[in-house]
Amino acid sequence: MRRKLSRAFGIVWTLLLLLSTLQATKIDAQAFDNSSREGVVAVVMYLKNVTVSRTYDWWDYQRVGTYSELEYSGGSGFFVGEKGENPSYIVTAAHVVEDYYNSGEGAAISMVVGIYIDEEGYYYALCLDADSAELRIYYGDNDYDIAYVDCIGSSEKVDLAVLRLRNATGKRRSLPVKKADDSMVGSTVYTIGFPGSSDNMLTGASHYGLEDATVKNGIISKLAVESGVGVERIQTNAQVAHGDSGGPMVTDDGYVIGVNTNKVTTQNGELDVETDYYAVSGGELIRFLDKNNIPYSTDGDPVPTKGSDNGDDGDDVEKPKPKEKEPEPKGGMSTGLLIAIIAGAVVVVGGIVALIIGLVSSGKKKEQAAQQQAQLQMAQVQANAQAQVAQAQAQAQQAQAQAQAAAARANAQPQKKPMMRSMSAQHNGMTIALSSAPVMIGRDPATCKLVYKEGTAGVSGRHCQIAFDQASGDFLITDLRSTYGTFLMNGQKLNANVPYHLKSGESFYVGDPANVIKVELG
Repeated sequence: MRRKLSRAFGIVWTLLLLLSTLQATKIDAQAFDNSSREGVVAVVMYLKNVTVSRTYDWWDYQRVGTYSELEYSGGSGFFVGEKGENPSYIVTAAHVVEDYYNSGEGAAISMVVGIYIDEEGYYYALCLDADSAELRIYYGDNDYDIAYVDCIGSSEKVDLAVLRLRNATGKRRSLPVKKADDSMVGSTVYTIGFPGSSDNMLTGASHYGLEDATVKNGIISKLAVESGVGVERIQTNAQVAHGDSGGPMVTDDGYVIGVNTNKVTTQNGELDVETDYYAVSGGELIRFLDKNNIPYSTDGDPVPTKGSDNGDDGDDVEKPKPKEKEPEPKGGMSTGLLIAIIAGAVVVVGGIVALIIGLVSSGKKKEQAAQQQAQLQMAQVQANAQAQVAQAQAQAQQAQAQAQAAAARANAQPQKKPMMRSMSAQHNGMTIALSSAPVMIGRDPATCKLVYKEGTAGVSGRHCQIAFDQASGDFLITDLRSTYGTFLMNGQKLNANVPYHLKSGESFYVGDPANVIKVELG
């Protein structure tokens, strides 16, 4: 009987363990709120009536092909709006729609796609001309609406933009927005988007249905404020690939806490490569939406629109708030308390003086004794008052020194690190740390740290090199006898093998104006 009971107990225990394992698996599978994908769309720039030509000498053009429409570039976005209502506003990254916005929002476009080599070894330029452009918001491969730029920031500062449909849609829902804070560091987040859609120039469309939205998870590494700009970004190891830019970074329960923007790759050795991914924080997004009178919901509650304080929808600089009164330093003594101590001492001394005057009328014998006693009391009071004043002054000086030290620590800026940032679309905002050791730029992956794709217009195998001069604080750019040259932004071509000084914030390009590189201290 005991054996049977023991065996039965063992079976029951095994079943309980199995059920608990299945339950834990079920809970883990539900960690991501899959309904968040219902607010995400692909944002694609299309060109209309396109002619593609090539030229060897820049005055004789040979037509290669014509297209009624052609996908040019794009990224991802997500809807915001009041809870329960059909949305019409789409949040994305500014750099996703900058080409459309800078071209005149639908005006005719002419550009050089790239420089290539034909079968006989001759260089030619591939050029593109289009009658107009449009922004499409895709719900599926053949299902889209036309959108327009409502407000836009800057890819160099607040990398945010808001698009708007002419009519609200019921094909997607708005996603709630939440501010990110330090308590979220270490927690799991998810990036949602359509990777690949921003790298589709002349290659055809991607798939844009709900089931095609890609979800990648990671953790929040830290909240970082970008040096020199003041924009708060979320650093994570959740991958942000081409086409994910502008998509949401969401929490387990479906709240948007960031807008995916870019990745930064740092090479600390020949094989030691670190990649971090970034998103503009939810707090920055909320400020941008408030500034531009865009409705949204947060924590499930609708946020009413606010009147804009000026007509500049693209202004992403928040108004300075009234300066709050600084609290008294801990352990210090306020000026009011110091005055009160002195005033009290004066009152006591005044009372003693009045007592002396009253004793004069009581007679000469008592007068001398009273005067002596009063003098002793006055001396004691004065000594006590002076001691209290000295103590108060010492405490006030100590508090002032503590406040100054705290202010110095608050204002202390970390040492800025030199870096270069590629502005080319193929690098997706990649930055590389610099030092006194030269870093080479070109198409040769064996020798170059900033590597361009084979066939990139005007870029040689080993095109140029860049280093940072600690003594002067300048960046040194040296052309390595490249075929098409290295240029400043004013068009000046650098002499080969001659270092040229650039200041932080300045830019140059290699071979073609599409290959811009910016140097900065970050």
